[in-house]
Amino acid sequence: MSLLRVSFCAAVLAACSTAWAGKWVPVPVEALGQSADLVLLATAANVLPNSAGGPAIQLTVESWISGQPGSATLIAAIPPNSPNASNSSLILTSLVGKRGIWFVTGVASGTGYQLLSMISGAYGHSDLFLPVGASVGAQQFAGTLNQQLLAYLVNWYQGLAQPTSNDDLRLLASFQNWRPIVQGVDQQVLLTAAAPLSGSVVVSQHLIGLVISLGLGSDAALSTVAAELGTLSSNPRFPMINDAIAAYTDDTPAIPILASLASLHSTVPGLDNSIATALARISTKAVAPVMVTILDSQDPQAQLRAAAFLGIYALFADAQGNLSGGSPAGPFATSQTRQYTPSANSGLTPAAYANYWKSWWAANQAALGFGN
Repeated sequence: MSLLRVSFCAAVLAACSTAWAGKWVPVPVEALGQSADLVLLATAANVLPNSAGGPAIQLTVESWISGQPGSATLIAAIPPNSPNASNSSLILTSLVGKRGIWFVTGVASGTGYQLLSMISGAYGHSDLFLPVGASVGAQQFAGTLNQQLLAYLVNWYQGLAQPTSNDDLRLLASFQNWRPIVQGVDQQVLLTAAAPLSGSVVVSQHLIGLVISLGLGSDAALSTVAAELGTLSSNPRFPMINDAIAAYTDDTPAIPILASLASLHSTVPGLDNSIATALARISTKAVAPVMVTILDSQDPQAQLRAAAFLGIYALFADAQGNLSGGSPAGPFATSQTRQYTPSANSGLTPAAYANYWKSWWAANQAALGFGN
């Protein structure tokens, strides 16, 4: 039995609740590419009213990334529900001269072209395109549409001097392969697309690349975190690593790496608790001795999580110490193990739980098949 799964998206977005409170939610570039009739590398040349009296943007097209090639000039209306609709024409002029990837729909409708916003919900006009720097050539990225869009996205992020939390959200939205629209994208495609970030010498880029890779279940990224913990943990964005580890996918080969991290008894806030959360999700017999190690953590929350796992383990383990998924009340379950399985208002401290389970482990580890 594992603890409740916390999705990678929820873990990362929890740190950026302000964006969600305003219903500012980035759309994965894969979803935009699928929804658009045309995907263009273009520059905004002018702002003008469309036939319905609302504002539109005239684009000068450099490259037709997706869709049937046409004229070098294209006019597309902005999507409805702009938060600045009363003066949108004036605000739109700030986009003149901006080069980027534009997502356009309306080819089949016969009602004219319209831009797709990169944001679901209230958007700003800078959300109407993915910026592309002047140094990026029109045919610089190859591969499928998804591969090209991910490459443009990563290139955009690498060009930011100081990425904000909203910039992080824009990036991460396209790498969360639990999303239905992203599930069709091979995991290796996502890992390859993130490689320029995870391999970057720029610490902020390196860290976000590791966050992405951890979210995709990369044991190599987990090993990198273990090897570079001293450097990474000093970065103010390290809590994102904690969140990614806590949401790590079920992966038995990761247990030795997590065990190595746990054995450090690190003072990095939240790390031991994240390790315990990941181990509880894997939830196999091999996790038990690592949870015992976490009982010596300096983090009371990590101690409680380890004690909770061991309480469940004692309840469900069979005579060989395996978690078969059968009915509870195995041979190691007693009234005491139930008493020392953490619960609300128990009156017991994390240290009391930890001391009990360390004694329990010393008495039972040989019978569980772990030797003395």
